[in-house]
Amino acid sequence: MVKSLTLAKQLAKVAKVANLANTFDAITAELLDKKRREGKAEQTIAKVEWLFSLARPAIGARPI
Repeated sequence: MVKSLTLAKQLAKVAKVANLANTFDAITAELLDKKRREGKAEQTIAKVEWLFSLARPAIGARPI
């Protein structure tokens, strides 16, 4: 009984972490990092950040 309760807690914790990693904010941060690694121009990155900033208040914390 104790093992199943511990396993359930661990699974819940893993699910919570996974959900936090799949939010609009998290995905946009990953995309911006990718664009920086690819060597995109700063102006391009600034435009993408600006576009994301328009959507972030409404859907930033929502899971994707």
